[in-house]
Amino acid sequence: VDEKLREEAEMSSDELERLREGRIRTMQKAVAARRKWRAQGHGRYDIVDEREFFQVVEKSQRVVVHFYREATFRCKILD
Repeated sequence: VDEKLREEAEMSSDELERLREGRIRTMQKAVAARRKWRAQGHGRYDIVDEREFFQVVEKSQRVVVHFYREATFRCKILD
Protein backbone atom coordinates (compact mmCIF):
# COMPACT_ATOMS: atom_id res chain seq x y z
CA VAL A 1 0.00 0.00 0.00
CA ASP A 2 2.80 2.40 0.91
CA GLU A 3 4.58 1.69 -2.37
CA LYS A 4 1.40 2.34 -4.34
CA LEU A 5 0.93 5.67 -2.54
CA ARG A 6 4.53 6.61 -3.31
CA GLU A 7 4.03 5.77 -6.99
CA GLU A 8 0.92 7.94 -7.15
CA ALA A 9 2.69 10.80 -5.37
CA GLU A 10 5.48 10.69 -7.96
CA MET A 11 3.16 10.70 -10.99
CA SER A 12 3.17 13.66 -13.31
CA SER A 13 -0.01 15.60 -13.96
CA ASP A 14 -0.33 13.95 -17.40
CA GLU A 15 -0.11 10.49 -15.86
CA LEU A 16 -2.67 11.41 -13.23
CA GLU A 17 -4.99 12.75 -15.92
CA ARG A 18 -4.70 9.50 -17.93
CA LEU A 19 -5.40 7.51 -14.76
CA ARG A 20 -8.41 9.71 -13.99
CA GLU A 21 -9.79 9.37 -17.54
CA GLY A 22 -9.38 5.60 -17.38
CA ARG A 23 -11.29 5.43 -14.11
CA ILE A 24 -14.05 7.64 -15.50
CA ARG A 25 -14.40 5.34 -18.55
CA THR A 26 -14.60 2.33 -16.24
CA MET A 27 -17.33 3.96 -14.16
CA GLN A 28 -19.25 4.99 -17.29
CA LYS A 29 -19.15 1.39 -18.57
CA ALA A 30 -20.44 0.15 -15.21
CA VAL A 31 -23.32 2.64 -15.26
CA ALA A 32 -24.18 1.67 -18.85
CA ALA A 33 -24.18 -2.02 -17.89
CA ARG A 34 -26.49 -1.35 -14.91
CA ARG A 35 -28.88 0.61 -17.15
CA LYS A 36 -28.90 -2.22 -19.68
CA TRP A 37 -29.61 -4.78 -16.95
CA ARG A 38 -32.45 -2.66 -15.56
CA ALA A 39 -33.94 -2.38 -19.06
CA GLN A 40 -33.79 -6.18 -19.31
CA GLY A 41 -35.67 -6.50 -16.02
CA HIS A 42 -32.82 -7.19 -13.61
CA GLY A 43 -33.61 -6.25 -10.03
CA ARG A 44 -37.29 -7.09 -10.35
CA TYR A 45 -39.31 -9.94 -8.92
CA ASP A 46 -41.63 -11.29 -11.59
CA ILE A 47 -43.96 -14.25 -11.66
CA VAL A 48 -43.54 -16.07 -14.94
CA ASP A 49 -45.54 -19.02 -16.21
CA GLU A 50 -43.99 -22.09 -17.79
CA ARG A 51 -44.47 -20.87 -21.37
CA GLU A 52 -42.60 -17.61 -20.72
CA PHE A 53 -39.79 -19.11 -18.62
CA PHE A 54 -37.21 -19.81 -21.33
CA GLN A 55 -37.92 -16.55 -23.14
CA VAL A 56 -37.21 -14.63 -19.93
CA VAL A 57 -34.09 -16.50 -18.81
CA GLU A 58 -32.43 -16.54 -22.24
CA LYS A 59 -32.25 -12.73 -22.25
CA SER A 60 -29.67 -12.61 -19.45
CA GLN A 61 -26.44 -14.26 -18.43
CA ARG A 62 -27.50 -14.37 -14.78
CA VAL A 63 -30.93 -15.20 -13.45
CA VAL A 64 -32.24 -16.09 -10.01
CA VAL A 65 -35.13 -18.51 -10.17
CA HIS A 66 -37.52 -19.58 -7.42
CA PHE A 67 -39.76 -22.46 -8.39
CA TYR A 68 -42.91 -21.82 -6.39
CA ARG A 69 -45.47 -24.36 -5.25
CA GLU A 70 -48.58 -23.49 -3.28
CA ALA A 71 -48.32 -26.65 -1.20
CA THR A 72 -44.80 -25.88 0.07
CA PHE A 73 -44.68 -23.76 3.22
CA ARG A 74 -41.12 -22.52 2.58
CA CYS A 75 -42.16 -21.13 -0.80
CA LYS A 76 -44.66 -18.88 0.96
CA ILE A 77 -41.87 -17.53 3.18
CA LEU A 78 -39.82 -16.33 0.21
CA ASP A 79 -42.81 -14.91 -1.54
